[in-house]
Amino acid sequence: MRPDFSNSRASFRDASVQHNHKAENEQIKTPQDWPEAKGRQKDTEARFTKKRKKTLFGYKNRANVDVQHKLIRDHEVTDASVHDSQVFEELC
Repeated sequence: MRPDFSNSRASFRDASVQHNHKAENEQIKTPQDWPEAKGRQKDTEARFTKKRKKTLFGYKNRANVDVQHKLIRDHEVTDASVHDSQVFEELC
């Protein structure tokens, strides 16, 4: 059962993005000649997105935080290509 924070005065939602450089993005692509064991260590679920005209790769970690009590009420982690509006309702 979740605690009731409905009387809280304020909350915020953060949507951080992992930043990678162009060279790191090239390394993310899995070469075909990799052995299967090495391929299992590769993150194949992360995705690309654009933020402020920059191409980014990774995940978004969104948090619903109760400002008054300084507690994380809920969080959602998705690949970077998922728009914030798609998980907004789940965090409220």
